[in-house]
Amino acid sequence: MYVNQIRPIAKQMLVALQRLQSLGITHNDIKPDNVMLVNTEEDTLQVKLIDFGQAHPSSSTTHGKWLQPMGYRAPEVCLGLPFTEAIDMWGLGYMLANLYLNTNLFPVSCEYLMMKAMVEYLGMPSEDQLLFGMHTKRFFCQEADEFGLGWRLLTPEEYSDINRVKAKEWPTWRPHFFSLDDLLYIYEEEDAEEFKDRTEFIDFLKHLLTLDEEKRFSPTEALQHPFIRMSHLSQDPDSSDYLTTAQALMPTEASHSVTPVKDGEAHVAEEADEVPPTPASSQITHIETDVPKVPLSHVNDDNERVQEPCQDLGKELHLPATQSDSGICSFPEQFPNHCDEGLECVSSVNGPMVEDVPFPTPKRFKNIRRFFSRIQKMFFSCCCSSMQE
Repeated sequence: MYVNQIRPIAKQMLVALQRLQSLGITHNDIKPDNVMLVNTEEDTLQVKLIDFGQAHPSSSTTHGKWLQPMGYRAPEVCLGLPFTEAIDMWGLGYMLANLYLNTNLFPVSCEYLMMKAMVEYLGMPSEDQLLFGMHTKRFFCQEADEFGLGWRLLTPEEYSDINRVKAKEWPTWRPHFFSLDDLLYIYEEEDAEEFKDRTEFIDFLKHLLTLDEEKRFSPTEALQHPFIRMSHLSQDPDSSDYLTTAQALMPTEASHSVTPVKDGEAHVAEEADEVPPTPASSQITHIETDVPKVPLSHVNDDNERVQEPCQDLGKELHLPATQSDSGICSFPEQFPNHCDEGLECVSSVNGPMVEDVPFPTPKRFKNIRRFFSRIQKMFFSCCCSSMQE
């Protein structure tokens, strides 16, 4: 995709992530499969972020678990470090790079090759990241040199011996980039304005694909980048064709603007009703819509899918209080690492959505919890009576 087509998708995704951040929610599964195009007769590209099966309150995150699909996995998740909503910004940056390249930025058929490409493009993780990561020794080792102890990436043979998983060879068709700057020259220059826009896009990706999550752009910071604001494009009327085209592709501000959060409340500019302060266990309600949607990319029917977690409502009610109150699914112990080499990656853990079953609302949860509570009291009462007899 041309960068002026990627920009409206990026901006709307940033608004969605800004909204989630204000609610204290991490999506955990940002990828093209979960971004839907709104079917509209207008020229603008309107998208919606979907599939919150892996979303959870940011305050209840547990580091050390495998989250996100292969390739989209943020470095802090790969190394087993504590993580925040910043992993969604990494996932967004990776997704936008895939739209630009028409293929995955990193190899996704082998986690060793994924880490190898990450190091080649972005450099080594910091000393603190490597020192405190729970999974650091899956990919890196320390060895003495003239400057003391230093970290290096394991060789394929060392990785295979330590993890008992054979490291795959680098695909012959895949080039070795030395930095994200190399992406600037993979396509021919069409005109000066397009090349200038492409340069800002690569700089935008650098801020999203930053190894250190503390230095990674937040959604609010990313919305102020020149690539999103188009402040770098020429305002000269004689050379404004590219700018005019780029502006025509952008949706109107009113369709996706979010007002600043005040006193723990989140507001959407287009909504008249106020959103009450979000409790620690966020309550998410499914909203039906009649707008047809089309996925950016489709998952092949032949791809292996993983069993959906928390299909049984009874199981969901036995989760810890911070999760059962919100109706958010629990995570399996380990996510699959399988993913096709192309852009059409396998859905990480959640299979096809059941359209005809509405998501239980908080009110329904309350009634169901009351019902189970009564059964539990009756059960304990019967047990006590039996023991007394």
